[in-house]
Amino acid sequence: MTLLAQRQKSLAEGVGKWTVAEEKERARLLDQFLTTQARARRSRRFGAKMHENMVAWLPLDVSADTELVADCRNLAADTLRLATEASLKH
Repeated sequence: MTLLAQRQKSLAEGVGKWTVAEEKERARLLDQFLTTQARARRSRRFGAKMHENMVAWLPLDVSADTELVADCRNLAADTLRLATEASLKH
C-alpha cells in the first residue's frame, strides 16, 4: 500500500506540473516522463532476468541447497524487489 501511495503521489505531482505548464514546456515534461518510465522498465527487466537466471540456470552439478547458492538467490530476489520498488517511485 505504501508503494501504491508513493506512486499515486508521484503521478499527481506529474499531472500537476503538466496542468500548469505552458504548451512549449509540455514537450520537455513528456520527454522526462517517458525517459523515467523507460529506465524503470529496463531496471525491472534486468532484476527479473537476474533472478530467473539464478533460479532456472543453476548448473546441474551444483546443489541448490548450498549456502552460497542460497545467498546468491536471495541477492537476486532482493535486486528484483528493489528494482521494482524504485521503478514505482517515479
